[in-house]
Order: sequence, then C-alpha cells, then structure tokens
Amino acid sequence: NDSKNKNEEKLTERNLKAMRFKDLKDLAKEHGIKLPLGSPKEAIIDALLGDTKAKPVSNLRPWRTDKSLKRDPDTAKYYRMLKLARMPEVNVYEMMLQRQCTQATIERVFGKGPPPMLEIKGEETPPPMKRATTEDFVPSQHKSHKIDTKSLNASVWKKLIVAKKSEAGTGGVIFARLPEGVVVIKSGNTLAEELYGTWIAEAIGVRTPEARLVDHDNGEYNALQNALKGTVSLRTKISMSRILQRLEIAVMEFINGKPLVVLKKIPPVDALRQVGGIMALDVVLNNFDRLPFIWDNKGNAENIFYSDGKMVAIDNRIVCPTSKSAREKHLERVEALCKGMDSKGGNAEEWAKLEKFWNTRTMMNALEKKHLQEITKGFIDTAKIISKELTPEKLDAMLKKLEKLTWGTFWAHQVSGLDTKFINSIVAILKKHFG
Repeated sequence: NDSKNKNEEKLTERNLKAMRFKDLKDLAKEHGIKLPLGSPKEAIIDALLGDTKAKPVSNLRPWRTDKSLKRDPDTAKYYRMLKLARMPEVNVYEMMLQRQCTQATIERVFGKGPPPMLEIKGEETPPPMKRATTEDFVPSQHKSHKIDTKSLNASVWKKLIVAKKSEAGTGGVIFARLPEGVVVIKSGNTLAEELYGTWIAEAIGVRTPEARLVDHDNGEYNALQNALKGTVSLRTKISMSRILQRLEIAVMEFINGKPLVVLKKIPPVDALRQVGGIMALDVVLNNFDRLPFIWDNKGNAENIFYSDGKMVAIDNRIVCPTSKSAREKHLERVEALCKGMDSKGGNAEEWAKLEKFWNTRTMMNALEKKHLQEITKGFIDTAKIISKELTPEKLDAMLKKLEKLTWGTFWAHQVSGLDTKFINSIVAILKKHFG
C-alpha cells in the first residue's frame, strides 16, 4: 500500500513536471508505457496522467527527428526557427502559409496530420511582440544601465522593453533596453579571451566596457532568455538564436559614444594619451583588431570609442598563438618597437603606420607632430604601469578566477588557450625598456 501511495503521489502533474527527463522515461517504462523515440517531456507526462490526447504524439512532427530538413534550402530556415529559436509551431506554420510554401514543403516539416493550431490548447499566450518598437530602437538615444548583479538581475530582466541585434563584429551583439538604460549582450568562441583581456585593461588603467557573465544560479540566465524571446520580433529572434543558445553569455556595459572612425576633430591631449595607452594594451594582448601598429593589418577604427571625454577600448580579446613561430614573431616585433622608440621615439617605423591609418581611415585632420608626441607619451606611461602591475602572480590569479566563473568543457577549452608565459614574456620586454 505504501508503494502504491508513493506512486500515486508521483503521478501528479506538478510532481511530473519537476522531474528530470531521464527519471520521467524510467517511470513511464515502469508503467509499461511505450512512446516513440524523440517523444518530448510533455508527451510522457500526458501518457503517465492517462491523457488520451497524448496518443497521437506517436506520430511526431518530422522537424523533431528529420535532420535532413536543415540541409534542404526549402525547409532549412523553418527548421532553424523550430529547433534553434524554439518558435511555437503555430507561428512557423502560419509563416509558411503566408510565404506561399507548397503543401509538400509544409508536410515535410509538419507531417500530414492536423495543422499545429488545432493541437494548441490551454497554453499561455506569449507576450505581444513589439516589431515596430524593435525597428525604431536606437541604442545611442538612451543612457547606459549598470551591469552589477545588484542593479541587473532576474527581476530586472523581466522588465525588458525592447532588444535588437547588431551585426557589427564577427558574431554580433544584442542591445537590450531596460527601464533604466541599455546593456549589451554577447557570447561566442572567444568570450573567455575577451573577459581576460578586459581584466588586464582594468589592471593597467585603460578604460573598457565593464563585463561579467550572466548568472545561472540566481535565475538570471533563464530570465534573460525568456525576456528576449518574448519581447522581440520573429526576425530578430531568429538572428539572436546563435547568441542565446550558448551556455556562457556576457552582459556588458553599453558605451554611448562615437567610434574613432567618425570623429571630425582631433581629440584633446588627455584623449590622445589614452589612445597611446590602448596601443600599449594591444601590444600585451596581441590584439590586431584595432590599430595597425606592429601588425600587418589595415586596422579597425570602430574598436575605439570616444565617450564622455575619454577613449574607450572595445573588444579586448587576448590572442595567444598556438604555434611557436607565431609567438616568437610577436615577441620580436615588440622588441623591435621598443628598441626603435629608445632611439627614435615617435619617429619609429611603427608610428608611421599609425599616422597613415589616422590620416586615411578617419575623418579627422592629419596628425601633427605634437599630436603624435602625446600618443607616444601615453604609450610609454602605460608601458611603465604594465611593467609594475602585470606581475606573473597577478596574471595567474586572474586566470584561476576565470576558470572558476562557469563550468563545462567549452569554457574550459577557451580558458586553456590562454598562455600566461607568453604574456609574461611581452611584459618582460616592456619592463626592460620602460620599467
């Protein structure tokens, strides 16, 4: 009798929904319930509760099991909507009708059974999508929201007003507007490298956007996901899916300013020195996605912003080459730069690259000698701070802190690519010349 009562307690909808998927499947097996491969959690719960409406689930929609749909041009985008963006079947079905897809294509995705809307009963109506608001949302028209966990948490994410994705950069970012301002959401294969680079910048006094990982333990991660999925248009939801499917998502401070590329006047002395500081930071990070300087690249003037009278370094990924030859090449370039500055100061070859970049890739007037001297001074001052602050102990402590931020093999793989010995070698060269 005790065993029977215990089983009956389990078979309540509330208890079943709280169970893990594996435990649900085991319980169904105990009750002699056979369900087809790929049956969702809801189908197993319905079967355990004796819901006769659950039986048709044996004919699962093709999109749940047929992976060939993602390779077919006619069905791939609808497959992604259902699988990655997790759009309700009704919405995707209606979209296929509106776009005049053939009946054969619709049946390839949903099968020959009744349309999805006939199966949706008693579900919560999703929040209305704010398509017009999303299109009209201009982040620069709003102030920045604080990102600390006290100011930004699960309860605050529920108040999300609107969001939109920017295609700038390799993977793009999401701009999200909350009642008190805008924040930036980002993920990707280099998130650990960017966070570590940001901490290095903070340690040497270079201004960067504040950043942290979204918290899983306090419900913030789920609240963020639900808020974004319920507040944006269908098109935006699809574009965001690649960012939102990551386990590690960063929330970053929104910098409301202008990138270097659109500035029309040479900034004041303090800002010019801060440009030099950012260049010193990039030497340590081996970050070639900003200014050409010691790298064979054209430069990216959109990764330095001018905001509230200060230069801000955006996208601060640290790059630790895996090959010995690439590491040695960077160290040789750092050594050559320092030697050139010892003898020629701001007239060294590398500074000529900066001058050309400034004159051809921005809207400002040509750099004069006095401007270049201020940038050079900023570089030297920051190199001295690097020599003092970036000790092997501090770099190792930051790496251990990074390792503990989250779990999973994907994060561990990112962190394992950070080579503190390589960073220490760069710091040692700067210390030899400017320490």
